[in-house]
Amino acid sequence: MEDTPQIEFRFTGIQIISKKMEETPKDFTSVVFNFDIRIENRIRAESDLVIPFVFVNIRFGDKIEYLASFIIACLFRVSDFKKYIILNENKVYDVPRNLTAIIHPVSISTARGVIFSELRGTYLNNAIMPVVYMKDFKEELQNESQPKELAIMVDNKKIN
Repeated sequence: MEDTPQIEFRFTGIQIISKKMEETPKDFTSVVFNFDIRIENRIRAESDLVIPFVFVNIRFGDKIEYLASFIIACLFRVSDFKKYIILNENKVYDVPRNLTAIIHPVSISTARGVIFSELRGTYLNNAIMPVVYMKDFKEELQNESQPKELAIMVDNKKIN
């Protein structure tokens, strides 16, 4: 069995891409919150970056309407980027599983802290995102159409 290479990387930034909180609903009585969480990698090869975007929507009870929504990006600069992050035949970058196994939980935990800070002092003060396990996530095929409004800044330059 071949040893999995250890990929060196640095956590280089956190960006709140989007945040939205609805006004307190009239029927708001629940203290049970539901969190819809999705994570998706974006690549900025010219900057040697792998950028997990964490999408979090908060609901209460069995309601389908969201009380709050966040998109948070964590930037990871990968050493020897071209050696490990390979553009496949479908023109999609493949991020090794041993790298995502580290950066995805870190990104979700970072999003938890950012969201907690953003909700402090609001009616959603007690909406604390639970600890989630990566094994509970379903892997979905990447959609070719990426939202156009997502943008991140690196070294004070927009790299959308």
